[in-house]
Amino acid sequence: MKSRDSFRFVVVLLCVVLAVAFTAIAFSFQVTNLQNQVNDLQAARLINVNLGYTDNGQGEINVTGYVCNPGNYSAFDCTIQIDFYRGNQIENSSNLYLDKEQGPFFEVPGGASYYVNQTITYTSAPPTNVTLTLDWWKQPWQVP
Repeated sequence: MKSRDSFRFVVVLLCVVLAVAFTAIAFSFQVTNLQNQVNDLQAARLINVNLGYTDNGQGEINVTGYVCNPGNYSAFDCTIQIDFYRGNQIENSSNLYLDKEQGPFFEVPGGASYYVNQTITYTSAPPTNVTLTLDWWKQPWQVP
């Protein structure tokens, strides 16, 4: 009888130890996931606020709006990729530096915004659609 009780005790103890171990592993994964989410929020990223364009139909597109970096770290080499469409096909692409004078060396610090008001020209017929895509580079140590 004692051996059966000892066996049950060992089995129950083993189950408790395994349950605690699995809980600790699951908790560790949750902590890592939360740390990654916090790091991702701090990383440089650009968002646009009312960024758009107007086409005068005579070879010029005026791009206006705000580019904001809600992260804690600077976004470098900030550009707007502009794709000119003819129907469903991209006819031409161009990169617009957020600051013409600084060119590819322009940065948007964390928490800052930048107003864009630039005109670019095109030489073909007016596009049927234009897309504006923000592009930037962040330091390797910022990548979560």
